[in-house]
Amino acid sequence: MKRSVALIAAFLLVHDVLSQNIAVPMSYTFQEPPSGGQTHNIPFQITGNAAGIGYMISLSSTSSSTGGAVAGRDYILGPPPSNPVTTSGIISLTIFNNSTVNSLLRTVDIHIRATPSSQVGNPLDTIIKVNIQDYGALPLAQQVNMPDTVHVSLSLLTAASFDFFGQSSFGKYAGNINASMVNIFKRWGLNAGISHLHYYTSDTSSGKVYTSNILLDPTARRVSTNTQYRAATYALNSKTDYSTWAYYMQVLVYTGKEVRPAKDAISRFYVTLHTEAFTQQSKTTYMVDSISNTVRTYDPLYDRRKTFSLSVDYRPKEVVAKRTDGYFGIGGTQFLSYPNKFNFVAQAVFGVTTANPKFLAEPIETDQSDSPEIIRGYAIKQKDHMAGFYLVRTQIVEKYTKLNASFGVDIRGAFPMYNPLIAAYLGFQLKFDDFFKK
Repeated sequence: MKRSVALIAAFLLVHDVLSQNIAVPMSYTFQEPPSGGQTHNIPFQITGNAAGIGYMISLSSTSSSTGGAVAGRDYILGPPPSNPVTTSGIISLTIFNNSTVNSLLRTVDIHIRATPSSQVGNPLDTIIKVNIQDYGALPLAQQVNMPDTVHVSLSLLTAASFDFFGQSSFGKYAGNINASMVNIFKRWGLNAGISHLHYYTSDTSSGKVYTSNILLDPTARRVSTNTQYRAATYALNSKTDYSTWAYYMQVLVYTGKEVRPAKDAISRFYVTLHTEAFTQQSKTTYMVDSISNTVRTYDPLYDRRKTFSLSVDYRPKEVVAKRTDGYFGIGGTQFLSYPNKFNFVAQAVFGVTTANPKFLAEPIETDQSDSPEIIRGYAIKQKDHMAGFYLVRTQIVEKYTKLNASFGVDIRGAFPMYNPLIAAYLGFQLKFDDFFKK
């Protein structure tokens, strides 16, 4: 009987020793004090120690060479408990204000080792990760303006487009609904949405110049000696309004490089993979701008190879077209946030698009022959082709109020020949997670 009791007692002792552990939260986040140092107490427990084994505690700390906290500069780890610990103890950590380092978080790993004071029991080890946050920075849970939390950040923009070609004016509606989850898995995130913008483009500065020989007699059916004509030089210029809907999704890859341009500012860069279905309805207005007109008389010796027309229509012409194209590219997105002041985002993407339309106004050409030919006006032609594209967009949103007044510019174009499409807007952004903050 005594032997059985001894065996059971030995078994319970071994079981107790094997089930012992150091219980402590795996991580803490402390903010720098306004000045000087501030001491924090971190409690820990020895669990499963029914036998009452005493453990001597030893402490050490390590941090990475880049972005890590520095002992003596950012923190001081207090001494371990001087007496053996059987149930619980406290670690003291003093955090110092460091105004010379602009880094959102500096981390340090505190290693706790518990060594039994007797020959019974095994050493116990654990690690606590401590984050030291700059003084003046918002708590991590409030830094959604980047956005930099796992939850979905939803925003709705309602604005007016700005047409700065021709007579500058605010006009047509512009809007955007966007959902962001920038760290779904480690450094990977998603950004998706639908936008409605009005792009404008003009080729006034690069309009093609033509020369036409216009017969003074509009009833003429042939050109002969002494036929009078007007040598007209004119430019064909155009302006296009693109009413567009974009359905986009972007994969964001955080580079891990965070810059603190100021104590309360955050700057982050993301590699961006871009895919987009872009529907546009374009209205192109063509204008014939006269440059010079000179009346001449047909001379068979010098004018035989010339082509003649009956008139040049100087009235504006419009061409309306609708199409949907795909855009696929890679680029970068830069976020800059000054909490309670403003947010700024800039993005540049380069890639390929399935098609890029261009409407060109060109005179109707006919084959030259020994006798002069008469042509009638000009034709509007459309050219399509696979092309490289670029997309550059910026937006600034004020954060002083919950109205979130926003100004943005989108510029997109195709390589190498087309003039860029430019959209500018001014409006208000409703950010749902900001709006319902207390």
